[in-house]
Amino acid sequence: MTKTTKRNLVLNIMLLVFAYIIPILIFQQYQNDFRNIDLIQKVVFAVMLFGSVLMIYLNNKNRIKAENLKWLWLVFEIVGIIGTVYSVLVLYLIFAFRHGIGF
Repeated sequence: MTKTTKRNLVLNIMLLVFAYIIPILIFQQYQNDFRNIDLIQKVVFAVMLFGSVLMIYLNNKNRIKAENLKWLWLVFEIVGIIGTVYSVLVLYLIFAFRHGIGF
């Protein structure tokens, strides 16, 4: 592995931790805080959305430039796409039903 490949791999792992694992742990820790749960949900899923989009961008760029380990950048890109879809879906549900279902 070259120096830039190692740097990109470390960057992807750090982005994975900071964009997915830490927000989910924060969300899990404050899940019983009913007064602030709306704010916590919005912040957690907005961070996940931003991290997912950044992960997709970086790995698409790495996959195009890389001559080896294309499968690794593709795996990180797929994880980013799944995170983006998940966070957009959850944010849509939060904002669509913030006043109740409407019955």
